[in-house]
Amino acid sequence: MTSTGGSITAGTVTAGANNGLVTLSATGNGGKILAANGGSAVTGKTVALNGAGGIGTSSARVGVGGAQVQVNGAVG
Repeated sequence: MTSTGGSITAGTVTAGANNGLVTLSATGNGGKILAANGGSAVTGKTVALNGAGGIGTSSARVGVGGAQVQVNGAVG
């Protein structure tokens, strides 16, 4: 999933441990990847998170699990 105009709020995203691929990209307007109310769990064999404005917050972390995890985030 890609958002070029803002942030993505992720709840539970499960793609499968054997062949699953999850890519969340919030690339425009300082977009962030945020945890949904009640928490976040993003899992798959390969998980990639790209947040131009950051990923999660100190009080609402984005939970991620996978054999291959790539996370790119910036703080403006």
